[in-house]
Amino acid sequence: MTARREARRLNAVGSGTVDAIAERAARARVVLIGEASHGTQDFYAMRADVTRRLVTAHGFRAVALEADWPDTSRAHRYVTGRSDDASAMQALADFRRFPAWMWRNEPVREFVDWLADFNRSVETAERAGLFGLFTACMRRSRPCSRTSIRSIRRRRLAPARVTAASSILVTPPRAMAMR
Repeated sequence: MTARREARRLNAVGSGTVDAIAERAARARVVLIGEASHGTQDFYAMRADVTRRLVTAHGFRAVALEADWPDTSRAHRYVTGRSDDASAMQALADFRRFPAWMWRNEPVREFVDWLADFNRSVETAERAGLFGLFTACMRRSRPCSRTSIRSIRRRRLAPARVTAASSILVTPPRAMAMR
């Protein structure tokens, strides 16, 4: 199965489109949610809707962004209830480098608030995390990635089934410990 063969173009998002996308994505190991514009409000909202559905209806538990690892770490702590930040906007404040506008916008803030609310409604082991996949700023990313890799090795975590996006990576419950 190739990505090109499995890719589907969306020309319009209707009421059943998000359900159809999430249903199809739920069967995959890796799901990439990409777009060509890097910045349309409609895409950000649709991406968040699909991710919400994957989390709530299909048990996915990790969301990884096409964003720097350290910048996303603060938002991860917020959504998993391990932060002193009082709001999603505060939790997203580490996104200061280009392209800050990709992550410090209203649809992303709403999604981060939603994910924090979702996590408050489930057991700790069932919480969904938020992770950055980029390490573009190696000076800042290297210590974060080393710490995380050491933690994973200590816990001997099993490989996760992954649903990724050019902005989103999601795994099923218990595949990844959220610490």
